[in-house]
Amino acid sequence: MKRITILMCALVYLSVLTNVFSQVEITKWEFEGGTPSPAVGSGTLTNLGGISNIFSTGIAPNTVSAEGTTGTTRGTFGYNTSNYPSASNGAKTAGVQFSVSTIDYKDIQIAADIRHSNTSANKVVLQYTTNGTDWIDATTYGTPAGGDNWYLRTYDFRLITSVNNNANFAVRYVTDFDGATYLAAKSTSNYATTGTIRFDNVVLKGVANTAALTTPKSNTWFVSNSTLTLSELPTSTIEVYTLTGSKAAAYKPAKIIDLNLFKGIYILKIDGKPAKITIR
Repeated sequence: MKRITILMCALVYLSVLTNVFSQVEITKWEFEGGTPSPAVGSGTLTNLGGISNIFSTGIAPNTVSAEGTTGTTRGTFGYNTSNYPSASNGAKTAGVQFSVSTIDYKDIQIAADIRHSNTSANKVVLQYTTNGTDWIDATTYGTPAGGDNWYLRTYDFRLITSVNNNANFAVRYVTDFDGATYLAAKSTSNYATTGTIRFDNVVLKGVANTAALTTPKSNTWFVSNSTLTLSELPTSTIEVYTLTGSKAAAYKPAKIIDLNLFKGIYILKIDGKPAKITIR
């Protein structure tokens, strides 16, 4: 019985490791250079409910968040939002929306570093949509450590299969009432519309659905043996992943690239779009 228990634990652990290492970044916002465009992949960031934004200091390298976890990427800038509704108006209407197609991906997960000022709302709801119109509450985050703190907010969509392979997928973080009104992140402060909520390192990950991927006929690129030829230069780094999700290589955009990979099947990402390629 002891041997069976150990074997079962080992299988569960191996399953968890396989899932973790098969995750690849679909889209990532780092806000470096003061830009709302993704640093990896493609997607759209939208302000909701009349809020405004500036680019302020992001979470510092190797900083432990209020929830005790350190992310893998940290940067100089963050997306700092303010001008939220008055205390008794507009629950779940104001915040930011991240729209990302999950075509060719499954097992979706999201993480974001979010900082509340003392007078910002103490509750943020993560919502998602699968049709671009109807929004579903995924979870609500509080501020147990108060304001002026970074929190690492994560959510696992792997059991929600409707978000897989979905061109209309989007998430949004919106402020919510605590009772009949907004309450401040710091319990001894008063809520104010000028309170700020800052976002950094927003990362959407998934597992490439290799069964759905094909090697498309493209007018802009093709692979012959181990050489990638492009007629149009992409706007971001070209990435190559193994079928288990490990990054095999990354290349600066160029017309001709020697992939210099072992023979086999890989996932090529150009401007965030994945395709299955074979190196012969």
